[in-house]
Amino acid sequence: MEKERKSIIGVPGTARTDIQPRGEAFIRGETWQVRSYNNEQIRKGDRIQVVDIKNLLLIVSKTQKR
Repeated sequence: MEKERKSIIGVPGTARTDIQPRGEAFIRGETWQVRSYNNEQIRKGDRIQVVDIKNLLLIVSKTQKR
């Protein structure tokens, strides 16, 4: 599990929904359930990056404007 965890951290994606603090993102060709890091407001279409994983919930942060 640790190897899989490390392989997803740092991977970019796109918010499929508003993430406030939970939502969905498109990462590596799949839709994932995500939560924003530190309750950051992330809008649909924003570019994001995976910063952590808790069970099957990815923790993401916004990387730049749409």
